[in-house]
Amino acid sequence: SLGAENSGVNVIAGRVLDAAGVAAASVRNPQLDLSGSIEAMENGEIDGFFWVGGLPTPGIAELSERMPVRLLPIEQDWVIEVNEQ
Repeated sequence: SLGAENSGVNVIAGRVLDAAGVAAASVRNPQLDLSGSIEAMENGEIDGFFWVGGLPTPGIAELSERMPVRLLPIEQDWVIEVNEQ
């Protein structure tokens, strides 16, 4: 999931994919919020999801007690949009 439609997570996910050379349209994206993403991950409906926020996040901490979770860092230069004039 690339985050809920028009959310900050969705914006960041798009920028990260763009920086990696991956078209967002090539990713199956159910546009779930955090709780929906956690539920879908537990049910095997998605393989991963984007999330942006502080640690700890209770929902993700609880998910990690029920199944293996791997957090991947997002580098600052991947998400900053530079407007060149």
